[in-house]
Amino acid sequence: MSQTFTFEEFASTDTQTWALELEIQGYDADDYLSRLNHEFVNANVPLADYCVAILRFFYKVGLVGLKLQSHESFVWGVERKSVSSSEISRATARVHPMFWRVLGINAKSNK
Repeated sequence: MSQTFTFEEFASTDTQTWALELEIQGYDADDYLSRLNHEFVNANVPLADYCVAILRFFYKVGLVGLKLQSHESFVWGVERKSVSSSEISRATARVHPMFWRVLGINAKSNK
């Protein structure tokens, strides 16, 4: 996993594979992400909408910051409360350094 990634990179990774794996494992929690995953796997939510919803959730809980414009710095959910779907789909995301170790992100890599 990279420190930073674009929406396109996130949407083109193994998103569909891990969504299906989660569903196959039978993780049957009644929470927002589980319901979203179930709807996506059952073709009720398009891939782009699914990825926007996941990134919005990650942003709100502080897992990722978003760079909304190329000339701006990354913003975090605690600094700016809401972002639109179109902003997310054009943004670059960055995993907060606090999570790098647990996610296996190399702190010395450029990305």
